[in-house]
Amino acid sequence: MSSKQSTIGVLGPSGMGGSHITVELLHRGHKVVGISRNPGSIGSHPRYEPRSVDIDKGSIDDLSLAFTGLDVVINAYGPHSSGASAMKYEPYVEGTRKIILATKKAKVGYLLMIGGCGSLYLPGTQICAVDSSEFWSAYYRSMVDSYAQLTYVEKRFNGGAELQNLRAYRSARIALREGRDTPEAKFVREDHERKNRENDFAKSLITACRTCFLFFDGNSSFDWTFLSPPAAYRSGTRTGKYEAMLDYVPLKGDPKSSKDLEGRFRGISTWDLAVAVADEAENRKYKDKHWTVFAEMDDNAPAPAPYIDLSCSIGLQ
Repeated sequence: MSSKQSTIGVLGPSGMGGSHITVELLHRGHKVVGISRNPGSIGSHPRYEPRSVDIDKGSIDDLSLAFTGLDVVINAYGPHSSGASAMKYEPYVEGTRKIILATKKAKVGYLLMIGGCGSLYLPGTQICAVDSSEFWSAYYRSMVDSYAQLTYVEKRFNGGAELQNLRAYRSARIALREGRDTPEAKFVREDHERKNRENDFAKSLITACRTCFLFFDGNSSFDWTFLSPPAAYRSGTRTGKYEAMLDYVPLKGDPKSSKDLEGRFRGISTWDLAVAVADEAENRKYKDKHWTVFAEMDDNAPAPAPYIDLSCSIGLQ
């Protein structure tokens, strides 16, 4: 438990990332203010205060009022539409702009932004991950090969035809690995990868995350940090351990080379990312920095969602 308790706002406290962060902060003894349309859905606790506001539709004044009295704001927000409509560029950029301005207006001491991995550079280059077709091909293969990561993505974006297609792509890749490939499975793989190159439904949101880093980079008008989860970010167990690095996609093998990306992505569980976020909220080690974290992944099974209980333990339902 932290020696100094703070009042910390979490945007998106019931989401996949925000729920883990909320429980981790409560476990450490902080007061947590959950800010979203339905912040009470995660549960209740004496040190948890829900403040209802629609980040997509609310004004800067609405957000500023919700941020009143906060020492830190942690932005785990994502547009709340389901399916492919959640992946649009404009809602994310506009929401982030309002959050920054509201943070400044409310005189919050620290804004901890959780952005996507697309703003990280590929090692040995000045190319952002979102701009690399090689990265995205390797990413989608890695993601569908991990049952836990695919499950995380499905929960994050609430199903939809695009995610059903990912399931079919996963099955076709398993068929190839297990030596039972068929012309139909080969067609599914090739068709999915072709469509992904031509119209990646996720790229718009990831590009928006990359764009939003420009709101922060070099900005000294408020105190901030920008955390980009690694490519293999998913549900999993809590080890309490992680490693951090600045600016670049963390990879297995040669950390300075981005050749042959498939199978090289490092990752972290939603629980261990929450540990890193809570550490930063307490210590502000990466103020004005763009960073990422990774940890050893001890299994490939999704963990149940967290909840708030009165003992403030890190429980699983």
